[in-house]
Amino acid sequence: MGDAVQKPARPARGDGAAAGATGAGGPALDPSSPLPLYQQIVAVLTSRIAAGEWEVGARMPGEHDLSEEFGVSRITAKRALDELAGAGLVTRERGRGTRLLAPTSAPPMQSSIEGWLDQMAHMQRTTEVRLLDFGPAAAPPSVTGALGVAPGTRLLRTVRVRSLDDAPLSHLTAWLPERVAGGITAADLEAVPLLKLIERAGVRVNAARQTVSATLAAPDVAQSLALYAGAPLLEVRRVVSDAEGRPVQYLRALYHPDRYQMAMTMTRIEGDGGMQWSPAPALPGHAGGEE
Repeated sequence: MGDAVQKPARPARGDGAAAGATGAGGPALDPSSPLPLYQQIVAVLTSRIAAGEWEVGARMPGEHDLSEEFGVSRITAKRALDELAGAGLVTRERGRGTRLLAPTSAPPMQSSIEGWLDQMAHMQRTTEVRLLDFGPAAAPPSVTGALGVAPGTRLLRTVRVRSLDDAPLSHLTAWLPERVAGGITAADLEAVPLLKLIERAGVRVNAARQTVSATLAAPDVAQSLALYAGAPLLEVRRVVSDAEGRPVQYLRALYHPDRYQMAMTMTRIEGDGGMQWSPAPALPGHAGGEE
């Protein structure tokens, strides 16, 4: 194959619609988007890499190629390639260009939705924790409202990163009321899952309500997860309650999409409207509920 740029094997695309934001035959970028143009290019290239449009070791388009394809400056194209290199997707060498690297991460960890709060032991055994921040802080309205405390209340805030096989897996920000946080130390948080620390303090965890959505990585989160700023993340927001129904923890967990998956097993059952899908019990061996 030599040093020639490997052309992606995909159908030809039509001209972009956004004037000044696309090159001849290239995909349209959106200049009005809050996502910078270089991050939009990164998103496009990441999608093509995931689709297998370049072989591992193949020479990919360089700054000049991307500048022409997307109708941007070479500085913007260079920043996009630098982001891919920083995320470990490509390598850039003078005289050899930009080449696609082989995936180095372990198979993604799977979490059963049904057993998310019941399988802490597996997560504790297979991941490592790095504490980024620990201490009292004024909580934002979304947190105080969820925990049922007065606006501006200072709560214990912890920020951690979990890694699997030395690769960042999740960025975790948790808030705890004072009555629950007493006695928890920074050293505890690097060795014991937070839910276990809460239970060790005499709180009987009984229920949780959580939402799952998608978000984009802020620069600080992106750096801690070895991603580019603006990369897509799986976002989980969870409020944990005790046996009396009082909130004891607010958690915002951001997961690396290539290293964490949610899995659900379903069975077909007879319902009022005929056959329908129903969640099955959690499968053994699925990880989850680390917090």
